[in-house]
Amino acid sequence: MAIRPFTRRWAAAAGAAALVWGSGSLPAHAESARSAEDAQVRLALDAPRMYALYNADEGADALDDGLLVRVSRKGAAPARNVRLTVDARSLTGLVGRISGRHCHGGDTPGVFTCTYGSELKWNTKKNPFAVRGKDGVRPGESGTVRYTLTADNAPTVHGSTRVRIAGPGVVQSERLKVSDVRPGSSFRFTPAFANPTGLRSDKGFALVLRGYGDAPALAREHSNCFYAKKDPAAAWCEFPGRIEPHTGYRTSVPLTAKADRDMASQNLSYEISYQERTSWTAFEQEGVEFTERGHGAPLTLEHTDEDKLPAPHDARTEVRVRTTSHVDYAAVGGTVRGKAGDTVELPLGVLDKGPGQIPGDGREGRYEVTVPEGTTVTSIPYEIDGDRVDWGCDRPKKSGGDERTFVCHLGGAQFGPLAPGERALNTFRIRIDRAVPGARGSVRAFGAYDRTPGNDKAPLAVEVEGAPRDGGVSWALPTGVAAVVVLAGLAGYVLVRRRRRA
Repeated sequence: MAIRPFTRRWAAAAGAAALVWGSGSLPAHAESARSAEDAQVRLALDAPRMYALYNADEGADALDDGLLVRVSRKGAAPARNVRLTVDARSLTGLVGRISGRHCHGGDTPGVFTCTYGSELKWNTKKNPFAVRGKDGVRPGESGTVRYTLTADNAPTVHGSTRVRIAGPGVVQSERLKVSDVRPGSSFRFTPAFANPTGLRSDKGFALVLRGYGDAPALAREHSNCFYAKKDPAAAWCEFPGRIEPHTGYRTSVPLTAKADRDMASQNLSYEISYQERTSWTAFEQEGVEFTERGHGAPLTLEHTDEDKLPAPHDARTEVRVRTTSHVDYAAVGGTVRGKAGDTVELPLGVLDKGPGQIPGDGREGRYEVTVPEGTTVTSIPYEIDGDRVDWGCDRPKKSGGDERTFVCHLGGAQFGPLAPGERALNTFRIRIDRAVPGARGSVRAFGAYDRTPGNDKAPLAVEVEGAPRDGGVSWALPTGVAAVVVLAGLAGYVLVRRRRRA
């Protein structure tokens, strides 16, 4: 949000200051107006009380830049010369290297300064520093980061964050798949995770569930889980116990969620967090506030056999939910019409016939355009944010494959998510080089959620003016010198035949 405009009193004071600039002082009423507004300026510092740094078992391979500090101001007048000093010297024994990210380091290692000047917005977030891990540290080792927030016309604000080494690193189960879910109905899934390291977590931890885009809505059925009011797929479930080494876990009961009525596919994810909360009315992680406590029995964990530990992969596990809904893509073709040498513009692509909605999961699909022989695509232009792009589709490779086929990707910045009834079309600029009898091209649609293949292919024809159609032969009487040559040849042929018969 932009800084609010000056008040009339402040504008009057500024004008008076300009009139007496040479005297080096302000009129008494101008000083009074500025002092009144400065007295209302307040700074606020929002930093986590506790923060879990990298996992101990990551050692020197770890990279952590997630500590987020929010600075804001209150009052009508701007806060002048705002500076945030971050003192992280107590972390030097816990990390291999610490460097400034959004703040700058000075002569003292581990001390960083964020400069806001007089342009501080109402709410500004920064990650002050980044750290590289260190071998040999243990879970629970800690230090304190201290903050000092100052401005020329506002009281100084102090704060601190207790930072500890997290761990052990937890490896979740293989990706979970839930298939054949009816749109709008409920389904169940069981999160599982494991600690394959020899380290022990002596403090509590949380199972964090998140959804992105149009994700399923979680049932709010466990009293040790806290849910986000504005995000139906977000939950934070706390467990006070410790994670044992070389041990697998899973929830003692499946979790329940409800699929969207329109989406053909939805995704959830879950991971283990060692971050500690301050209060549930203000607790936030990755921009999500967990404020609503669940109802019902607490969610508990049970051990799984060590020989059945999940195979290691990324720390965040995806739960892919596939519904019975589908999205029918119909290819949109056309006909190139003109004379040899003409360049024709023709929109080609796909029509989304629904009935389901495509999720923004990177699987929007593509369509392929194969132009007829005897034609050349000179460009496939489109504009994005006012900038012209000459090739909206991938051009054919010169070696291997069909050198007349262009691949056009759906989704992304060019098309965005399609809705039922919408078209995704690129304008092809096609030059007619020559007439080739029987030349044909095609447009083919490919979609991960398309279960009706009958309309996935459409013809791309070419009609050249003056050329025969359908591969027929065009006959015309010869004229001029050519006619004389042809007639002479025919006469000679007849004469030879007669002599042979005689």
